[in-house]
Amino acid sequence: MTIRLLIAAILAVLDLILFSFCPSALAQPVQGGIAGRGDLNAATKQAPPFAMKASDGNWTGLAIDLMNEVARDLGKKITWTEVKTTQDLLKIATEGRVDAAIAA
Repeated sequence: MTIRLLIAAILAVLDLILFSFCPSALAQPVQGGIAGRGDLNAATKQAPPFAMKASDGNWTGLAIDLMNEVARDLGKKITWTEVKTTQDLLKIATEGRVDAAIAA
């Protein structure tokens, strides 16, 4: 594994940790947490190599793969919402419109 790939993976994990727990989600505990609810809604934006939208509309990248693994471990599917800017990503997360926001 190259240093560049290792750094990218570490940043993806930090990104997941920082953006998965938006302030509105922490303000009021959800009974049962994410695991006790239906499928997950996540927001992302183009941020290679962390989040990239393929020509078929599917999302790929380090952060996307990590979030897909989390969902798989929870037995959930993810519905992805694309935003254009980091500000939009933060806004949709803090408003509680998504369960997680993933990008770099």
